[in-house]
Amino acid sequence: MKKLLVLSLVLFVTFGHAQKRGLFNTLNNGDHRGFSFDFGINIVDSSGNKFSFNPIFEYNENAFTAPFFLGADYRFSKLLSINTKVSTNKWKADVGIIDNNVIGEDLSYLALDVGLKFYFDELFLLFNPDPNTNAFELYLEGGLGYFEFDQGQYSGNFGIGSAVWFTDNISLNLQVMGKLSLAQKSFYGTNHIQTFISVRYLL
Repeated sequence: MKKLLVLSLVLFVTFGHAQKRGLFNTLNNGDHRGFSFDFGINIVDSSGNKFSFNPIFEYNENAFTAPFFLGADYRFSKLLSINTKVSTNKWKADVGIIDNNVIGEDLSYLALDVGLKFYFDELFLLFNPDPNTNAFELYLEGGLGYFEFDQGQYSGNFGIGSAVWFTDNISLNLQVMGKLSLAQKSFYGTNHIQTFISVRYLL
């Protein structure tokens, strides 16, 4: 949860600075409605109650082996879109740490998530309805997921993200999502945080 708050603050500061400097006033591509697809990488942080926003120096607490994900999104209004994504990852035996425990064997991670996004940056445009300021987007997402460590189980998901559009069809995306285990069925199936970095292509 602390990571979500830190990212929220970073995104708000970045957005305000960018708007002030006019860094995102070069596009006029509507509100990016329609189908889009994501391809990128993900990091799974299952370090328990310990707060860490520094995966570079504490990398063994984060899964980052075969860290791929694919996503599809359909934006049907200025404010809302629905999306789904599938992701994979892995912790290495005798190196990876989950909930402060060193794992004794390779442990793979698979997740399927569905969610609803709310683009709250559009609320800012109500006070400045300039279509040229929409190259930077901020959104909240809530939904449900299914994930597997050693056993499969379900999660309630909540996250925040951003997208920067470089052309009318291509953007760079960053999202952090907290996953709350709805019914823990395995030793490792606890709450965790997943970070996504991707390139998006709008059809």
